[in-house]
Amino acid sequence: MKKNIIFSFIFVFSTFTQSICRAESKADWPNPVMDQEHFGLLLFDLLEYKPNGDKSGVDWDIVGWRGSDKNRIWVKSEGSAPTVSARSGEADLQVLYGNLISAYFDAQLGARVEQTWGNKKNASRVSAVLGLQGLSLYIFEFESALFIGNAGYIAGRISANKDFRFTQKAIVQFRFETNAAGQRSEEFETGSGINDLVLGLRLRYEFKREFAPYIGVAWTELYGDTANYRTLSGDKISEWNFVTGLRMWF
Repeated sequence: MKKNIIFSFIFVFSTFTQSICRAESKADWPNPVMDQEHFGLLLFDLLEYKPNGDKSGVDWDIVGWRGSDKNRIWVKSEGSAPTVSARSGEADLQVLYGNLISAYFDAQLGARVEQTWGNKKNASRVSAVLGLQGLSLYIFEFESALFIGNAGYIAGRISANKDFRFTQKAIVQFRFETNAAGQRSEEFETGSGINDLVLGLRLRYEFKREFAPYIGVAWTELYGDTANYRTLSGDKISEWNFVTGLRMWF
């Protein structure tokens, strides 16, 4: 009986002592990790000049985001502006909310504004955006978007790119993009079905990770009514172009 009492006393005393030690040690613990901290990025993935005589122009593909690892606000812009005033240009701007749905993909929802100008035309339209963006198969950066507007307007875009490192500073990027639409649009000179296919190969040299000039080639092929519209405007339906530009991020 006495032994049981002694053992019980030792157990209670030991438990009490450990509790005090844990309480005192907590005061020395570091602050908890702030896993909801917000970050941001602005990336000029493409910012390039395309010399091509009277069809020369500047192309860009810019993306920025602000938020946490799980929830972000995205801003994207893609387009082409002529350096010869007689030529036409086009641009779009997207503002999206993104939510991390897996370790490598964001689902995105928002709005898109498109604008086209030149050749005595000026048109714009607004559409809703449903998108998916991330790292596909742990190999290449993947982005897809579905655009839904009024009067039954539906269109889509898929793009992907992959970096191949020659050295720590010399990098070749392969880039793919295609656009499609559910109906033709005379204002934007696009047809129904697949509108185009764009392939690019660019070699950049990263003087710093944030600053990398590049040179490369880009091939564009137009299809269907989109090709017919551009032929009437004096454009080629299949074309190779040399490009030179700058990739940078902040």
